Amino acid sequence: VAIGLLKAAANGAAANVRLLSASAATTDLTPKMAPWTSIFSDDFNRADSAALGASWTEKGNFDIVTNKIKLIADLPSNAVVAYHTGGSYTGADYFVQAAVNLNGVAGSSYVGVVGRRVASGADDSDGYYAFVQDSTDTVLLYKRVSGTWTLLVSAPAVINTTQDYTIKLWMQGSTIKVFLDGVEMISTTDASLTAAGSGGITAGTVPA
Repeated sequence: VAIGLLKAAANGAAANVRLLSASAATTDLTPKMAPWTSIFSDDFNRADSAALGASWTEKGNFDIVTNKIKLIADLPSNAVVAYHTGGSYTGADYFVQAAVNLNGVAGSSYVGVVGRRVASGADDSDGYYAFVQDSTDTVLLYKRVSGTWTLLVSAPAVINTTQDYTIKLWMQGSTIKVFLDGVEMISTTDASLTAAGSGGITAGTVPA
């Protein structure tokens, strides 16, 4: 599987893998960057490597190839994620954003981001998952609780397998939103996952 998670363009710092949390004075997590405090940002602009970096933990097999992350091996029965354990998670209200590209892989493959990721068993990951998928032309929001996938909301969107998209998963209390290229696509409520957990990226095969 060759699914790429792209680095930022030279003039688009917000397209990095980026995780931010609200400051104490912020009462509404708007789509704007200004009120937010950065937890981490990574553009993968470094040498090709089978390791993503000291602060990254992989569940699945991701490599850095030409300044991008690529999924090398799927985990059919578990969620496939690379999550970031650096920075300071001061609470569960934050968003995680990444520039993603299906890299020409059509069908049931997906690529996106994960938030409030927590361990489920020895090698699995519960959390909120937001991703794009081309065969159904949708943006999808799933939750994974105790290893079980549940589709919360899907929204129609024309998804091209060779196009870059910036996807953002936004979480404040029980309100969960998903943005695609700055446009709000999904807004719903769910209180299943309340711990801060970790943020990161996800790719693989859309849950059945």
